[in-house]
Amino acid sequence: MGITQADRPQFYEGQYLGAADLAAIVQHAQTQRARHELGAHTWGIASGLQLRELQGPGGQLDLFLLPGYAWDGFGRAVAVLLPFKLGAELFKTLVYDASQDGSNPAGRVVELWLRYDETPAQPPRRGFERCDPDTPYGRVQEKFRLEIGRLGLAEQQDQIIAGDYLLFAREVLDQFEPQSPPAVLYDESVAFQQFPDVGQRKRWLIPLGAVRYQPNQSQGQAGSFVARVQADLDYSESLRRYAGVVASAIQAAGPAIRLRQRTAPYASVLSNDLVWVEGGLRIEGDARLFGSKLAWLPSSGNAADVPIDMRRARSSTGETMLELALGDKGDGLTRFAIGPLVDASDPTLPKVVSEKFVVLDNGNTGIGTSTPQLKLDIRGDFGRQDGAATLSLFGSRIGDIGDGILFARSGGGVVAFDGGDKVGVGSSTPRNSLAVRATGISEELISFEEAGGATKWHLNQKVQNRPGLNFAETGVADGRFFLAAGGNIGIGTTAPAAKLEINDGDLLFKAAALDPGDIIFQEAGGAQKGRIWSNPAPGAGLRLSSSGNIANISIDAGGNVGIGTDFPLSHFYVSGDAGKSTGFYWDSLSDERLKEKITPLEGALTLLLALRGVTFEWKEPEQVGGRPGKQMGLVAQEVEAHFPEWVSTSRAGYKMLNPQGIDALMIESLRELHDENNELRGRVSQLEERLAALEARLAK
Repeated sequence: MGITQADRPQFYEGQYLGAADLAAIVQHAQTQRARHELGAHTWGIASGLQLRELQGPGGQLDLFLLPGYAWDGFGRAVAVLLPFKLGAELFKTLVYDASQDGSNPAGRVVELWLRYDETPAQPPRRGFERCDPDTPYGRVQEKFRLEIGRLGLAEQQDQIIAGDYLLFAREVLDQFEPQSPPAVLYDESVAFQQFPDVGQRKRWLIPLGAVRYQPNQSQGQAGSFVARVQADLDYSESLRRYAGVVASAIQAAGPAIRLRQRTAPYASVLSNDLVWVEGGLRIEGDARLFGSKLAWLPSSGNAADVPIDMRRARSSTGETMLELALGDKGDGLTRFAIGPLVDASDPTLPKVVSEKFVVLDNGNTGIGTSTPQLKLDIRGDFGRQDGAATLSLFGSRIGDIGDGILFARSGGGVVAFDGGDKVGVGSSTPRNSLAVRATGISEELISFEEAGGATKWHLNQKVQNRPGLNFAETGVADGRFFLAAGGNIGIGTTAPAAKLEINDGDLLFKAAALDPGDIIFQEAGGAQKGRIWSNPAPGAGLRLSSSGNIANISIDAGGNVGIGTDFPLSHFYVSGDAGKSTGFYWDSLSDERLKEKITPLEGALTLLLALRGVTFEWKEPEQVGGRPGKQMGLVAQEVEAHFPEWVSTSRAGYKMLNPQGIDALMIESLRELHDENNELRGRVSQLEERLAALEARLAK
């Protein structure tokens, strides 16, 4: 059974061709090209499209987008044929902010995006126009547009249609083959999507990088570009999205496959290797060599004089070995060295290795020396813990001859130290491996000296006759850290009255990443009874909870306080029910002395009747803090038409209603109804009197 994937135009002799037939040819070609671009490749920049800064004739910095080619996630090609100068109009929405624009370097980093665009062109000639709104055009001009800003996924790209699903491109794998965790198509290139028709303004932004721009302090005036520093350039390059190739196998058309930068010259050294990497190589994962060696060659590619390589091997007796071959002469002129990189004596040259561990091809090994004269030449300390050993130092020896006896031999003399495994400082009977006996009235223990010999810190265990471990800044203050007898800890005090007392200072929770940590309150059994923490999300602030990780009270970065919500929409926001024991209303200022231009409210009943009371149900009650089921109230959009001052918009874009003054409106409406009722009652009373008089006359 065949499944139709596309209608390819086909013609026969004598067929009448219309515009739709020719358009179908173009549409089929565009679709097939798009499927090729997104099936065998991934979307992004194919070439060029760099951002270049040039000094303008007036001394200002101009920014240009260089020619290049790219295609987006809908397979639409975007070509920039000439250098394009970025204008200030693109950045007019940016307003000067001294906190970010007045720093050094000046201005702010602004992300720049490239977008496919098209407009109809070449309408029918005069006299052949059509009156319907869908005026035909003979051409479509394919263009590009630039956009700025730090944008989320939904702002960067529209959803695609794949099968019967409308979804983001990265979600397509999980939609057709669900997994746990969900599979993500990170390259977002889907060849089997339904591509947009001509004229559909589908959005897909291609990141070009970032520029540094400083808005004008005078609002409405054009700002200026600022030269990017190296950190800006690095960030800009990290944003750029380049096109790629999708394949499971690469077949070499010639003797080699070459991986290289297009702007770098071709390597001049030839070899019979299958893959040439003419530049750096990065591997995130394991690298495996199957029965082969890793060879280090000079830039000439010829290692016949001094071969150096590493290989896995097996000895004649069956042991597996890792061998490092250092040349083939064994004359001590080929070396293996390990050490840190340090500056070369000539600052124009690259850094060099400061050799700390050296193995020569003659077998000599050096630690702390680059010219070992012995099989093991150590310039520094060494030791052994599992047996006797001797260290030779130019005719002298230091060693352990066993039984815990340490000796030092110089010429014919020997000095030996024999004792237990404990060391005492000021104590002849150490209790532990190291014991330090206190001295003096303050019971001094240890001092810490700077390079010049002056004591900067010291440790003692009594301050003003108070016992405790005192970490003091010598000559400045005691109690920088004080552990009192009983377990109380003082910082800045030697008399802590609680488990932790900080005197005249702050307690800082600083995050190494995003979350600076929590303050948790537990009962004796370990159950959590309360928690205070800082939410690391942007714009969030302090959170308080009686238990668990759900905040009962939240304070965001702008000072808004929320109860029952992490994101308060106003200065005080309650998600759910709220009540007070002293009446229905919350107190607010209403003193006549604070008011002016007081006038009677007229037409209150007409204004009130313009509103419409409705019943409704919340779509997601838990999201808005409402109750499920039928509710009564007003619709903010309807109220806004009559009382715009009652309606505001939350940060999330939803309408909020605060009918301030509705009590005055209701009072005056009641007054109007009361006056009208009194008037009607008077008229009824008059009619009743006239009726009574008429009945009396008829009765005679």
